Amino acid sequence: MDANTQVVDDHRDPSTMSSIELIRLFTGMYIGGTDQRALHNVVWCLIGHALQESAHGAGHQISVTLDPDHSVRISDDGLGLSIAPDPSTGQPWVERALTMYWAWGKASEYTTLASRRRPMFYPGLAVPVALAEQLSVEIKQQGAVWNMVYAKGECQTKLTRSRELVDPTETGTTITFQPDYSVFQAVDIDHDYMFRSLRELAFLMNEFTVIFEDNRSAAAHPSTVFHFPDGTVDFVRHLNRHAQVLHEPLSIRKTGLVVLEMGANAELEIYSTRHQVTLLGRTHLLSRRRQPDGASNTAHLEAPFFRGRDLR
Repeated sequence: MDANTQVVDDHRDPSTMSSIELIRLFTGMYIGGTDQRALHNVVWCLIGHALQESAHGAGHQISVTLDPDHSVRISDDGLGLSIAPDPSTGQPWVERALTMYWAWGKASEYTTLASRRRPMFYPGLAVPVALAEQLSVEIKQQGAVWNMVYAKGECQTKLTRSRELVDPTETGTTITFQPDYSVFQAVDIDHDYMFRSLRELAFLMNEFTVIFEDNRSAAAHPSTVFHFPDGTVDFVRHLNRHAQVLHEPLSIRKTGLVVLEMGANAELEIYSTRHQVTLLGRTHLLSRRRQPDGASNTAHLEAPFFRGRDLR
């Protein structure tokens, strides 16, 4: 056991504990540990919320920014977390979303619409709230900017109307998460991992524009904009960007989508996709099948090894 590992002896009944307490006490159950991969999982909870804001057409842009203080800032132009009061408790819906596991911070008919896709992306905002040294929320709604601040799961600043918006119709949510390093190991968010994962996300969610910026080093990475209106077709073009291709990608849609582009090389690559963020943040699965040894490209075209069974 590492010398810095904290042993927790807590004999309380978990059924009497709040979501925040459970997440902080049994962190590994919720995000798979306290290492870099676990930290990435927390970031995906935040990205998942931004996806929910926009997945049904309320917004079209997500931005992810890594700052020098180890924080990550994620913004969207969706409808914004609801500031309307919960009829049963009187507290704003946003407080419920930030402190209850699996809670959704929406009210009325928007709840029904958005919750249809909720389980696909994330377990809720209570996870990053519980594991943050500080987490701040900025909501643009009802012609004003509203702010809340949490630290280690405890509310530091109640929902406050801070300023008026120049454009009263503007909406959206910005969440800034700073990891609590009394929970996490001394790790930081990996730039290359986030770059690849967000690019992959943009291929899958072709209605979105995803903006990624890393401001952590003196030679800060420039802002990168990912937008692929043709989605999976653009993904296939990206895979074959250095290959000699024989035609433009062909797409076939029925119950699913198949995109095919033949190249002059002797290797077949098959990618499948799932619209879900996994523990590794990956959304593509890969398999390869090589042309039989000794077969020429001409033979490949005249008697292709690629048959109907390969599409089943």
